[in-house]
Order: sequence, then structure tokens, then C-alpha cells
Amino acid sequence: MEPLLTPGQEDATPADAPARTTTKQAPLCCRGAFFLGVVLGIVVALLGVGVAMWQVGVFSTGAPAPAPMAGNASALGCTLASDVQIMITQGNTWEPDGGNQFLNAQQDCMKKQPVEGTAASVGKCMVKATNVSSECGLLWGMQAVCMRDRCLVECVATKLPHPPKNAKVECAKCVCEHCREKQLAEMKLPCTLLPAEADPDQGCHDCPGHSVHWPPPRQQPGG
Repeated sequence: MEPLLTPGQEDATPADAPARTTTKQAPLCCRGAFFLGVVLGIVVALLGVGVAMWQVGVFSTGAPAPAPMAGNASALGCTLASDVQIMITQGNTWEPDGGNQFLNAQQDCMKKQPVEGTAASVGKCMVKATNVSSECGLLWGMQAVCMRDRCLVECVATKLPHPPKNAKVECAKCVCEHCREKQLAEMKLPCTLLPAEADPDQGCHDCPGHSVHWPPPRQQPGG
């Protein structure tokens, strides 16, 4: 009977066994590490998405976030019903100087801080003087500052004791060119709902039937 193992095989088999065992286990280790890395990557990605959604308020259960601002302007403009009512009422209330109450308030707010005034500070003054919302007051403050910054040279002459004959026309022309379009866009209202200048030389004449308002005739005593 021949031996089961030929000479030399007794040593070869035990020596090869560990090597064969190691070769079979290595792919399992690599695959385990690979799958673990994939799982960790997915978990990290999901956490990142969750944080991003939390930051934009997807999981918020409270009041919705305020509307985003375009520059310094509110997305609401002056469209609140209370703001519209105030502008219509005060914009048609005539004062002794011939101007309307609302635009006179804007001028007074600017006179209090003619150089250092900002849209925010003039707007705060408008809120106090007219009771419009802070968003609407800010927009009127922005218009006042635009008039000062863009049309100071053209409009300062209107404040002289004896202004040139065309001073009001040149001031209005500058304001209408540089500030009016932006004002209408940001207030988000038809021009017919905004206060209008009483003086025909100061209006923009871009709102037919509304650009120029004349004070109503004064009632005679006992009339």
C-alpha cells in the first residue's frame, strides 16, 4: 500500500494552509471596510441635508420667516391697507403752506437731519410723524435720501429766499429722473394711491389725473 502523502508533501501542505486561509479572508475584510465607508458617507450626507433644511426653516413649526428684503426695501412695500389709508388721507389734507400733510412730514423729517440723515433714520421719523408701518416709512426715507444725494444742487435753490423762476422745475426734473421710478417699484402701489405734489412745477407728470393736486377751495365762513 502506497502512503497517502508522497515524500515532501507532508511539509508543503501545512505550510500552504495558512496562506490559502489568508487569501480567502482578505476580500471579506476589504468588503467590510468598503461597505462601512459607504454607510458612514450616507449618514454624513443625510446629516448635512438635515442641517441645511433646518437652517432654511423646513422643520420650523412657528411663524413663517419674514419676507426677504431687496436691498433695504420690504417685499410688502407700502401695500398694507393701513399704509394706503394713511397716505390717501394725509396726502389729501392740505396745510397752510399749500402742501399736503404727508409730503410735508417727509420734508420736515429730512430737515431735522439734512446731512447725516439715513433712509432708516428718516423712515423712523416718518413712522412717528404719520403712523405708517416701519417698512413703508423706510421707503419714504429712502426717497428723501435719494432726493438729497442725487439732486442736492438742483433742489437747494428752491430753499433760497428768492429762488430762480425755474428752480422748482429743475429740482422736480432731477428727482423724477433719479428717484421716482425706484420709488414706485419699491412701494408696489399704483401712482394714484401715493400723495401728489400740489405745485404743478414740482410734480413728475407721470400719473395722469393725479400728478398735480390743487388744494380744495376753502369754505367761506358760514358756507
